Amino acid sequence: MVAALLASHASNDCADYYYRIRAQYNEIGSRASRAQAARFLYLNRTCFNGIFRVNHQGQYNVPYGHKSSPRFPDRVHFQRASEALQSVN
Repeated sequence: MVAALLASHASNDCADYYYRIRAQYNEIGSRASRAQAARFLYLNRTCFNGIFRVNHQGQYNVPYGHKSSPRFPDRVHFQRASEALQSVN
């Protein structure tokens, strides 16, 4: 599910789209969901220098990074990470 949502974000990548997703991310805040996880990953991969920064109101405020071809994890990457974490205490 997260991989599919992330792929959708990746296919729409541009500055205007980034700022719309950033606004949605800030509006929803810390309520955990698959959609919010995909938003976070999209923002992290497309923002300026991959940084995470918030303002005094706690809103994510990193500008768009204008990357030519950002890389996004896909379903296989998520599956491998899940398998690797199965035995972690």
